[in-house]
Amino acid sequence: MTKLSQPQAVTIPYEKLLSGQDLTALITDAFGKTGLGIMLISGVPNLSEKRERILRVAKKFGELPEPIREKYAHPASHYSYGWSHGKEKMKKGKADTAKGSYYANPVYDSMTTDEELKKKYPGVYTDNIWPTEDCPEMEPAFKVMGQVNLEISDLVNQQLDNYLTSVTKGKHPDNFFQKHAGGFFKSRLLHYFPITEQPTPCPEAAEEADIDNFCGWHLDHGALTVLLSPMYLDSNGNKVAPPDEGGLFIKNASGVNVKVTIPEDCLAVQLGELGQLYSGGIFRATPHCVSAKAGSNVSREQLAMFSDVHPEFQISVPDYGNSFEEVVTCPHLQIVR
Repeated sequence: MTKLSQPQAVTIPYEKLLSGQDLTALITDAFGKTGLGIMLISGVPNLSEKRERILRVAKKFGELPEPIREKYAHPASHYSYGWSHGKEKMKKGKADTAKGSYYANPVYDSMTTDEELKKKYPGVYTDNIWPTEDCPEMEPAFKVMGQVNLEISDLVNQQLDNYLTSVTKGKHPDNFFQKHAGGFFKSRLLHYFPITEQPTPCPEAAEEADIDNFCGWHLDHGALTVLLSPMYLDSNGNKVAPPDEGGLFIKNASGVNVKVTIPEDCLAVQLGELGQLYSGGIFRATPHCVSAKAGSNVSREQLAMFSDVHPEFQISVPDYGNSFEEVVTCPHLQIVR
């Protein structure tokens, strides 16, 4: 049976982040070698209302009849825009049907008018696809929440740049994260479908094997991911308490599974693998997954915003960092083939 340690996520008040004051100690605790690769931002103005608005949209769209949802699927972008369900493969190459996703750029409806660029990189440059006919409230809620996430991402990037410039004695290029990791965004609105309890002859083995039954162990691709506190809703749309056994799990530096709870009045900022590379391994991305409680018959709603570089950006490991092997290695990431 998996042994769980207590949550150790670092929390930074929004006002402190906004002030631009030196947060070196907190950045180290959150994203350093022994950190969880995540921090919580508390006290974000008007967050509760904006969060509830967008997450209820996730449930509404996710419960539309399948033929209606599939109207907004976009194979040409490899399902990187619009609706996607059962297209992503996770553990053992099995199609992920536990959740459905709606992808859009929260900042720009159209990144470019260059049709050749759209054809070359459809997963990046496709125009947004909005379900205006069947779920008109999605677009405005998506964009309002996107502006909040964008501000938080910018503020955290400033702190990362300041930290790296300090610890590398000026070798880290000024505003590197702000210039390169803060221009390309994608938000993913997630509806985790209710799951029903399935009998198993060995509950202990099932707990170990299925801790990632909602979303398998992985690293996010980009530099930063901004997350909301997830919302759990019953079939009537009533809020229910998060399951004790389920939620977001992160592997700490020792390989121990740590459950991280994001309070409703907080945003979470998680480091992706590009953030690890950009920093020469000074910052560490950590494997994470989402677990569900079988038999709950409750849906889980979430929104994540990813920041990334443009698709032709030349990624290189800075010479001030750790060895190449240390930079590109992620200990404890479970890869099942």
